[in-house]
Amino acid sequence: MRNLFYMTWMIGWILGACDGSPSRPAPDAGDDADAVDAADATDDLNNANNLNNVDPPLTVEVLGEYVHPFNEGPRTFRLLKLSRRDGGSAYAMWTRVDTFSPSPAVLLAQPYDGIDWTQDPVDTRWADRSRQEPASSYPDEDGPDYIAGVSANIAYSLSTLSALAESSNYYIIHGISPLLVFGRFYAGDDIAGTVNVLHAGLRFLEAQVDVDPQRVGIIGGSWGGFMSIYGAAYAPASLRVTCAAYFPPVDFGDMIDYVTVQMPQLAPEANAGVFSAFFEPYVRRIFAGRGKLGGSAGSWDGFSTADVCAGLRGDTLVLHDDWDTLVPFSQSTDLVAACPGVDALTWTHDTPVDWETTSLTHGPMSAEPVFPSMTSLATGYLISRLVPVGATRWYAWSRPAMTAYLARIRELEGRGESISPVAARLLEWLSPTSYVADFAADPLTIIPADEALADLLSEVWEETILPADVATWLTLRL
Repeated sequence: MRNLFYMTWMIGWILGACDGSPSRPAPDAGDDADAVDAADATDDLNNANNLNNVDPPLTVEVLGEYVHPFNEGPRTFRLLKLSRRDGGSAYAMWTRVDTFSPSPAVLLAQPYDGIDWTQDPVDTRWADRSRQEPASSYPDEDGPDYIAGVSANIAYSLSTLSALAESSNYYIIHGISPLLVFGRFYAGDDIAGTVNVLHAGLRFLEAQVDVDPQRVGIIGGSWGGFMSIYGAAYAPASLRVTCAAYFPPVDFGDMIDYVTVQMPQLAPEANAGVFSAFFEPYVRRIFAGRGKLGGSAGSWDGFSTADVCAGLRGDTLVLHDDWDTLVPFSQSTDLVAACPGVDALTWTHDTPVDWETTSLTHGPMSAEPVFPSMTSLATGYLISRLVPVGATRWYAWSRPAMTAYLARIRELEGRGESISPVAARLLEWLSPTSYVADFAADPLTIIPADEALADLLSEVWEETILPADVATWLTLRL
């Protein structure tokens, strides 16, 4: 379930992002109200997921700074330590973009990135080991209920501050302030602790007086999709959170049934043991979190589809492939069925997945050329909602990937199926100040969105669609 979504950094080519400079010692937190004004943020959840307790005041410590020299000029990221409502600490990377006042913001869920600047001995130990003993996986020794020689290993890689900064550039050029929140899977948090990490990040955004509480986004995939969808569901009540989640685990009781019962029966005997070993660290984190978001010990209260649905207040998009063998397709379809307001984009196939030949994968949707259409559609969902009307919007795509996806959509339409979900998403791209950047073109091309869509739709549907007619063409398919 590794995070697949650094692909959005490519839009940074527009600004020519380059290598960063060394980090500096932390400033006095009291001198930087813009970064650390947590005031007395003491929200309780105040929604359907209220846990009937008032959170302690949020505390924010600036551990350091990192300066990244984008072409527009150097930008300072602050490395933050945030208090969690369960007494633990969360870590985040933040830069304030002052294009708009107040600023839209986006929380980027980073479940696996190794970080070494937290002053936490766990992070230091993992980072040092990866430098001294490079490997693809390591013992999950900080995970819950770990048993040496029995528990499975987990992957770990140390992320550079430069790469992390670049991964946020797509949002920065839109005037959206990015907050990267680190799940630190290797540090061993269970699923309840991970929810509290996201909650701390959102409380930080809530406390920023220059962040627009009605324009906050969150995005992530797989385990990061869980972080995103649960972050949105358990967000402070004052925030309206727009969520885009790729193939997210939603109902953990059902996930356990899939991993421990269904998957071993579906997979060939030769693969079942290997597949089960892959999931074992996740299973331990799931079981360890039960009963910690309400309900009795060992219950799934707080971790069901109904619980997530009850907490979602902003626009929400899930994206999923029905050949996904890591997170079952039903995790998203059940959420959509329970929450009629949740939007979904799906990648479907005419036959069931072939378990005799498949590996553990999120399906072909994540393997489209250059970068997948899911990335274009998910980031576009956020940009359409977070960037103020009249401001420039840059929608990024790989033309071959979008062509492949829409060819399937046309096929489904020809069978009489509604393509309303796709039409609605593309319709959102149309405005006089919207452009499409095609990263499959050499050199990169940037043209008005109506022209780009007219050309693409004309090719796929084999008819002439003029830029002026795109909106009508899409509206007829809603």
